[in-house]
Amino acid sequence: MNGEQITILIPTCDRAGVLQYALTTCLAQEDHGCTILVSDNASEDETPNVIARAAARDARVRSIRPPSRLGMAEHWEFALGQIQDGWVVIIGDDDGLLPRALPNLRQAAARHPDIEAISWPYSFYIYPNPARSVGESGLLALGQGGDEHVRDAQQWLAKLADFRSAYYVELPMAYHGMVHTRLLQRIRRQGGRQIATRIPDVYLAVAIASVCGRFLRMQHSQSLFGSSAQSNGASSQGQGDPRIYDRFTKESTIGQHPSVPSMRSVSSMILEALLTCRDTGLLPHSVPIDLEAAFLRSFVENHDLPHPDGAATVGLLAKGIGQEQSYHRLASLEGGELSHLRAELASTGWMPTFQWVVNILATSHVRDVEGAVRIADVIYSDPQGREALLPRPPAVPAPVDEQHSARSCGLREHPGFGDVISTIGKKIVREIARPFRTLRWA
Repeated sequence: MNGEQITILIPTCDRAGVLQYALTTCLAQEDHGCTILVSDNASEDETPNVIARAAARDARVRSIRPPSRLGMAEHWEFALGQIQDGWVVIIGDDDGLLPRALPNLRQAAARHPDIEAISWPYSFYIYPNPARSVGESGLLALGQGGDEHVRDAQQWLAKLADFRSAYYVELPMAYHGMVHTRLLQRIRRQGGRQIATRIPDVYLAVAIASVCGRFLRMQHSQSLFGSSAQSNGASSQGQGDPRIYDRFTKESTIGQHPSVPSMRSVSSMILEALLTCRDTGLLPHSVPIDLEAAFLRSFVENHDLPHPDGAATVGLLAKGIGQEQSYHRLASLEGGELSHLRAELASTGWMPTFQWVVNILATSHVRDVEGAVRIADVIYSDPQGREALLPRPPAVPAPVDEQHSARSCGLREHPGFGDVISTIGKKIVREIARPFRTLRWA
């Protein structure tokens, strides 16, 4: 592995404002055997100049551009087709790599020379945005995955397909993961192309898990998912500019699976990836898809979106996968019953969990993913040092009358770190854990 090429692929389109920070985190990598490949999907803003400045600073930066504007999945297919050999790490143009990501990945691969895919815990950063609530703006959430270990890909694929115990980011990933081009070539040979649905990161996770056998799961994150105002995923979930999602939909030329209409719920996207891989022969026959559980997740997720898909669309999904009875039963639930069901689903471990949560806006003047990766690096390097990132509690004068408690005086003790985590964590579960970070890259 030590002598093999690593390509960091960044697909981008009209996001010069965030791309510069993603590139800065890549240029900081102490690895001379890597290529930083930026694929510019016919940008009309300052993106070409941002790329040119980065290339002038560092010879590892290369730029490619398709002959015409492509849909997101088609763009990824084009960009991956330019990488012939070695390892691939895909990040988005508002994402970032942690400072020692590539050296860490090389060392991990050297410890496991038979492994062709490496993944790590899901972590994310949300760019500050005045249009969002306090619970959604400027947050950094870091995943913690226990000890480094090798996973059976088919076992985790089965966990995903039962829609109860594992989210797609638990699989081997090309996006915020590292895979060898041999796996991508295997997918193309068996499935006809590398990406066969409109949602490339979800499809690649399912496809790679279908062909890779075993993969390495690292203890700490090596990258941060970013969510900015221009993210496709945020816009699809009603958190950003709706024109972004409209453009994404119009530009895609990959058709929907006949059983799954175009929907915003991530569970429906996962279902489409599973069904498509099954139809093309990629999905192992030993991995059953629980259609009832898939519809249940899709229904609840859709219900919680600010701008949910209509009843007709949900009905098409129910009909397509034979879940009409489930649809009528769920549609008749009262508010309290639906809340109980939502709580049950949240307790299954389907969504990623986080070891630490730091409110960036309350602790520093960080305004971009470059600053966020620095804080993440500090926390991962020195877990005890995370206390220093929190603001000191304000001085609270003691009550004059000792018989009056702080509560009766309208005062309360400043919350400790555990309380901060609990408070922000609840906001994340309520407002952020709605899976809206899938469709985000050009």
